[in-house]
Amino acid sequence: MQSIYAVYGSKLHLILDDDFATTYNRAQEAFFKAQSDHMERTGSQWDPSTPLMIQWTKKEEKVYNDFAKFMNHLSEINGGHLELFDNDEEIPSDYLVKQ
Repeated sequence: MQSIYAVYGSKLHLILDDDFATTYNRAQEAFFKAQSDHMERTGSQWDPSTPLMIQWTKKEEKVYNDFAKFMNHLSEINGGHLELFDNDEEIPSDYLVKQ
């Protein structure tokens, strides 16, 4: 089944397969858990130049990477950026939010 999802709770809405969105949100949760685990192990916040041990399934990794590629493509065709939020508005969610 497909539903409308707000990207990170923003004004950008996409029609996505529910399984895809659920899988992406699980992958996002695994990414955040890996960052938290890194903090516990090292005492410092993770930064993208450091490898991160993410515990996710191959499907979660594929969906996460496919969505990232899609968002990068949207950004490119929009002149190199996406303005999802007005000014310095706080991001309301780190997930795909079903509407």
